[in-house]
Order: sequence, then structure tokens, then C-alpha cells
Amino acid sequence: MIKNLQIEKEYEGLFHDNTFLESAYFPEEKLIPVNEKYKYINKKKSWIVYENLCAFAGNLLASLLKVFMSVKVVGRKNIKDLKKKNGEKGILTLSNHLLFLDNILIRLATKYKYRINYIVSHKNSIKGHTGTMMRGGGIIPLPTNMKGLVNFSKALEEKLKEGKAIHFFAEKELWYKYKKPRPLNDGVFHYSYVNEVPILPMFITYKKRKYFFGNKFKLHIMEAIYPNTSLTKIEDIKRMRDICEEKIRQVYEKEYNLSGEALYKISDQGIERNKKHINLIK
Repeated sequence: MIKNLQIEKEYEGLFHDNTFLESAYFPEEKLIPVNEKYKYINKKKSWIVYENLCAFAGNLLASLLKVFMSVKVVGRKNIKDLKKKNGEKGILTLSNHLLFLDNILIRLATKYKYRINYIVSHKNSIKGHTGTMMRGGGIIPLPTNMKGLVNFSKALEEKLKEGKAIHFFAEKELWYKYKKPRPLNDGVFHYSYVNEVPILPMFITYKKRKYFFGNKFKLHIMEAIYPNTSLTKIEDIKRMRDICEEKIRQVYEKEYNLSGEALYKISDQGIERNKKHINLIK
């Protein structure tokens, strides 16, 4: 039986060390507008060289973090099988979002197979050298209007045709070191369906080290999920989302030895809990 105090903390949004930590964004004055004028594709040779340098640096950093954060990668065979079956086409990937550097950890799965891009909030699109480095590292900011969404969708389609991987943090927000799975936003499944590309789900777990301070992490790579265009888009989005959430739930329960635990669900805004689990806090 879960203690009422723990349930009350989670219900109120106090997820880690009594602190609710939302995603850290940059000040408004530093932001670049992500509208219909935002340039998602840059084919200048100098920029392509810069992107290659950023990709090399990102992969090197991922390898270093693997050592310092004691990261174990499980399921490499799944991405090898996907690459073999999918050929030169691009893929979509998704994972939970519980660390400031989990975008770097994702490179441990893709670095020898795919050049990766990351879907991020428009509040991460900033001016200056830091912003340039982030764009070189592969961020794709979400647009703020419908006209911008058209360009955004075209950019994703082009990058997928180039054989790149596009990563979605489908839980939307960073909840620092929050272990439980959260509901997945439909966006990644929408783009899988309309572009007819597979999704590679991943899930990050962690435990305390036995003999040293800090935590050790594990990146779980699951089997790919393929769209079924014989279904309607709405039907297939639901099908893929349900399959993906079930895969993640199974990894979560096995890794934390919590089989049979009553997992409540949280809305995509992180506020309302699923009614069927309200009885946990009564």
C-alpha cells in the first residue's frame, strides 16, 4: 500500500525532493521568434560543416557521459534491426524527459546509425553563440502559429527523407528525476503516420549506486512501432500510442520491480489525474 503522504505529494505536483521543477527556459528578450519566417533548413556548405562538428562533439560528449553517469544501453539489437529493415529512410524516436542532459544520452542509441534532431519548445530558440550551437546540435523548435507549423512539418518531412532521426520528448515537459511514465502527446504518432516512418521508443531509468555516490542510469531501446496506413489517422495514432505506452509500462515495472503497481496517469499539462486512480488518495 502506497503511503498517503507520498500520494499527496505526487498529487500536488511535488515529484522530487519536495520540489516541482518545471522546464528551464530562457528570458523572452533572448528568444528568436519561431513563426512563418523561421528558417528550419539551412543548406549552406559552411553550416553543414558546422553541423557535422556539432554532431561529432555531441557524440563525444555522449560517450563521456556514458562513463561518468554509469549509463548502460539495453536493446541495441532493436535499432540495428530497424536500420536493416528501414534502409536509408529516417525514423522518429521518443523517450521520457527526466534529466537536463537526457538529449545527450539519446545519442548513445543513434550516434552510429542516424544523425539526430530534437523537437524542443520555441522557448529554447535563442540568439547568440549558445543558440547557434544548439541549432547546430540539431534542435527543431516548435512553431508559435499555424503558418509556422506548415514550414515545421515540411522541414520534418525533408529531414526524414534525408535519413535522419527526429526525437520527441513526448511527455512534453522536463520533470527532474521523475521515474514514472507519463502520457504521451500525439504529435510523434501523427508525424509517423503522415510520413510513413517507424517510431523507436526509449525509456531512461536510474538507481542509486551501491558503492559510490550518485546514480547509475539505463537507456532502454525498445522494438520499433510501424504505422498502419490502412487505418484512419485517428485510429492509428491511438493504436501506436497504446502500444508505446504499454511497452514503456512493462520496462518501468520490470526495472523497478513494481509489477502490479496501480499507475495513475497524468494529463499532458501535468495537472489532472486520471479518475480511475483517484481512489489512491482517498
